[in-house]
Amino acid sequence: MTSQTREEAAPSQPLAQVIACLEAARVHRFGDLDLARRDARKGLELLHALQTPEARYEDEEAELQVILANADRVEGRIDSAVIQCHAALKLIQGRPASRAACEAWNSLGWAYAQSGE
Repeated sequence: MTSQTREEAAPSQPLAQVIACLEAARVHRFGDLDLARRDARKGLELLHALQTPEARYEDEEAELQVILANADRVEGRIDSAVIQCHAALKLIQGRPASRAACEAWNSLGWAYAQSGE
């Protein structure tokens, strides 16, 4: 086992900010959609600035997109919700089942149910 310094073990400052936004969006997603949307958008903005071809954070990106999709769906923006769910699922396709994947499929089903399709 190799030991890591505290700096190596802790997430980088920008990644820590993304995680903080994700956690805040999770807290607000069922209570305050405006705060959930704000936190998810900020997290995605930070994440897109942080990502490189070598360092991708697809699980986090997918979960943030699903939170935005749920907020859009609840507010009647069905087309946007469907698009974001599909984008989230595309990011994590081929991976083992995860909470983000389950939530994306669940949200997608609710969006289609709301649209009548």
